[in-house]
Amino acid sequence: MAGGLQQTAMNIGPTAGIAAATAVMAASPGFAAGTGRALLLLACLAALGALPALRLPASRPSARTPVPSPDTPPGPAPARPAPPPGA
Repeated sequence: MAGGLQQTAMNIGPTAGIAAATAVMAASPGFAAGTGRALLLLACLAALGALPALRLPASRPSARTPVPSPDTPPGPAPARPAPPPGA
């Protein structure tokens, strides 16, 4: 269920961008003017969307691979490999 919702959310952004660019291009009298306005509008929307992204917390190490702190003692020594057969 969550995967389907995530895929839907990922598809909405490009669809909305294409719809916005088409609307701006259709409202402009010339092709070149419409293209320039559409690109400017989409660039402004992308910059506006980047502002909330700057407030996200910085990445941190994964919980699966904990980073040892200097206060923790080292773990056990790795096991020695088995001698080859017949040695």
